[in-house]
Amino acid sequence: MPPAARALPATPPAVLLQAAMRHHQAGALSEAEPLYRAILRRDPRQADAQNLLGLLHYQRGEHPAAVAALRRAVALRPGAAEYHRNLGMALRALGRLPEALAACRRAVALQPEAAESQFNLGNILAEQGDAEGAAEAFGAAVARRPGFAAARLNLAHALLLLKRAAEAEAALRPLLAEQPAHPEALYNLGLSLMRQERWAEAEAALRAARAAGAIATGLTANLAITLQEQERWPEAEAVWRHLLEEEPAQPEAWFGLGLALQCGGDPARQAAAAAAFAQATALRPDYCDAWYNLAHLHRQQGELDAARAALDRALALQPEDPAALTNLANLLALQGWPEQALPLARRAAALRPDDALPRTNLARLLLLHGHYAEGWDAYEGRVREEADAHYDFGLPAWDGAALPDEGRVLVWREQGIGDEVMFCSILPQVLAAGHRLTLICDRRFEPALLRSFPQLRFLHRAPPPPEIRAQISMASLPRLFRRREADFASSRPYLRADPDRRAALRNGYAAGAAAGAKLVGLSWYTAHPRSGYRRNIPLADFAPLFAVPGLHWVGLQYGDPAALAAEAAAAGLALQIDAAVDPRADIEAALAQVAAMDHVVSIDNSVAHFAGALGVPCDLLLPLAPDWRWQIERGDTPWYPTLALHRRRHDEDWPALLHRVAAGLPDRLARNA
Repeated sequence: MPPAARALPATPPAVLLQAAMRHHQAGALSEAEPLYRAILRRDPRQADAQNLLGLLHYQRGEHPAAVAALRRAVALRPGAAEYHRNLGMALRALGRLPEALAACRRAVALQPEAAESQFNLGNILAEQGDAEGAAEAFGAAVARRPGFAAARLNLAHALLLLKRAAEAEAALRPLLAEQPAHPEALYNLGLSLMRQERWAEAEAALRAARAAGAIATGLTANLAITLQEQERWPEAEAVWRHLLEEEPAQPEAWFGLGLALQCGGDPARQAAAAAAFAQATALRPDYCDAWYNLAHLHRQQGELDAARAALDRALALQPEDPAALTNLANLLALQGWPEQALPLARRAAALRPDDALPRTNLARLLLLHGHYAEGWDAYEGRVREEADAHYDFGLPAWDGAALPDEGRVLVWREQGIGDEVMFCSILPQVLAAGHRLTLICDRRFEPALLRSFPQLRFLHRAPPPPEIRAQISMASLPRLFRRREADFASSRPYLRADPDRRAALRNGYAAGAAAGAKLVGLSWYTAHPRSGYRRNIPLADFAPLFAVPGLHWVGLQYGDPAALAAEAAAAGLALQIDAAVDPRADIEAALAQVAAMDHVVSIDNSVAHFAGALGVPCDLLLPLAPDWRWQIERGDTPWYPTLALHRRRHDEDWPALLHRVAAGLPDRLARNA
């Protein structure tokens, strides 16, 4: 009989495991799996095989099987940090984040020096919204392995979420030193530079990221934003248009395009900007910023009803938005409804008590309603022009009290020449109380003030001399001295024009007038950049006033004399233009010219202030939404007793108002004779 066959010796488990691992590392998972299972059939307690089988299932996306195998591995060897780390990854893939977090924390506790475990912990913390914890874990991973690119990227992302942009930049720089064309690192560097408002550098990083092939949803939009922040509006517009060619339904891109068109400085493109904002709101009806900007454009274009409708939509979305409340209040005031505007302004100021803009708007509305004390207190927190800031020498703010030892108060100018003239109407009362004043004012205005108040001194250069002990802006004087209507009782004309120049001008104008004709001065235009459009009146509309007999009209309007004369001729009005008087360059001449008149008719500009300060009777023509100083409804003003206020009504245009003024002009001239 032949000898019996002997069984071949079984392959040792260690050899099988090595073979399985070689297949696994080579990516041959189908060859590795049977070997792992063979090992486990022989020895179900072989922990490494359980761990590697679980990892194989994870790599195939078979996450429930992975978790089952890895839990068995952890049970077999609880002190193996790698097993806990792999279990954490599998649990994370199933969305079981609390369990995944526990597994990763155990892996880190067992082997804190393992960068991979710190990295996995950071990923789970990031998914749970714990940016602080994630940044700490990613930072630990980078500290243990400085060349860990993925950990550096994730660290930078977490730091950006924490608004720690400089640290994010620092995390990315070593990675980019090793891999200068790393697309994701370049993109995140661009984001970190944007957060630091280093716009040119951010632009360069984003362009480099795009050239390196970065695929990021916000790359093109962020590039456009860097261009906008550098006020390179045409380039920004081009980038937004490129983005819209690829993604025409993206509301944020339409908003960006609208912003580029709106800020580009071309008035002819404002309608296109409005259309872009409108498209943004059509695509995303809850886009509050788009509604807000659309309202702003409608307001600029004089489409006040459309502006109000857009602001209503913005406020419906964000009822407590101080900016929208402020703008709706301003819009209602512009439409001639200040009573409705005031409650909105109060809400806006209450929501943002430290913001100067809502406080300024509230103050103006309060003063418009004649609420002096509350209005001036709010006005103290007003928006200040940058040009006025250098007048503040850090001296104590003057509270109206007398200063000992011959101390003087520095009073500095604020706002325009008309404002200076108005606020200086308080000086007689202040000087009469014995206060010693040194002024910083428009140098053109000094001779007139010195003629009226010889005791004044003027400061032309810093620092102020030692006798100046306190300071105050002219615009803050009313808070101390005009808190009630009764405080205006002492208001009177306080300026005196140069008598010789006044006489010479009056005689010259009278010589060219009909015998016995009254000299009436006219001003119809202001170049004020924000409100001139609603104050200005076409010269031709004044024809009803020129039809009043017995008057000789003299132009008090600043501007090129030839152009003014041509404008008068085109309007068919007999208006004398004196080319020898330049009201802008020579305030002394302007005051003498106004003082030479028997009567003045003016829009709201410096001429009206000159007439009031000189005591010349003046018909002041006000738009539907007058400036705060003229208040509402009343026909007079406490600032200037000789001014008569004529207000446009809701049902009137300028010609209708001027017909009313013309009808009453003879009686007013007779009363003032």
